[in-house]
Amino acid sequence: MSIIQEMPRSPLDILWDNIQISYAAIVRSQQIMYVKDKEDMTTTKIEEKTGNVIGERWEVQQAWDKQANFLQAQARAMKTLEGLIKQYDGIW
Repeated sequence: MSIIQEMPRSPLDILWDNIQISYAAIVRSQQIMYVKDKEDMTTTKIEEKTGNVIGERWEVQQAWDKQANFLQAQARAMKTLEGLIKQYDGIW
């Protein structure tokens, strides 16, 4: 199947595409944002300075921060998907 498809023929087609894209994004985010356990921690270097001032900055995300951010993002995404589905049901 080609990624490039013909243009949707109606607003309903566009809405259906958006529902599918939103659902796929929610499923994918569950894989990306996975928190293994309460000890899961991510450390990321966010800045490195050279020259007169030498140093590094690191960001540390604890499991509870990662889980809380994921739950907030997922709730927003689910609310958006719910709205799209209601709109689709109203048109169809």
